Amino acid sequence: MRRRFIARTIAHLREVFPAATGNHGPPVLRTLVEEGMTRAGAYQLTGQWEITLFIDLLVGLGGNFDQRPEYLWLRRILENPELAQREKAELICKKLENSEAARAPAAGLREDTA
Repeated sequence: MRRRFIARTIAHLREVFPAATGNHGPPVLRTLVEEGMTRAGAYQLTGQWEITLFIDLLVGLGGNFDQRPEYLWLRRILENPELAQREKAELICKKLENSEAARAPAAGLREDTA
C-alpha cells in the first residue's frame, strides 16, 4: 500500500508541478514523498489526502514553507491540536483558495474578454 501511495503521489506531482518535477528522476521524487510523509506525520496528518496536500505545499511553497514567516498562518493551522487532520487540510485549502481568488479577478477579466 505504501509503495502504491508513493507511486500515485509521484504521478500526481508530475501532473500538478511539471516544471518543478520534470528534471528529477523517480529516486529523487520518491525521497521527496517519503520525507513529506514523515514531516506530515509530525503535524498529525496521516490520511492519504492530507499527506498529499502537505507534499503539494512542500513543492508549491518550498521545502521549508512551515518555517517561513509569510506562512506562519499555515504553521498555526498545522500545529493546532484542536483540529482533526481533515479539518486542518480543509482549512488550509479554503485559505489558499481565498488568497488565489483575491489575486485572480483581474486575470479572470482578461480571460473572459480574450
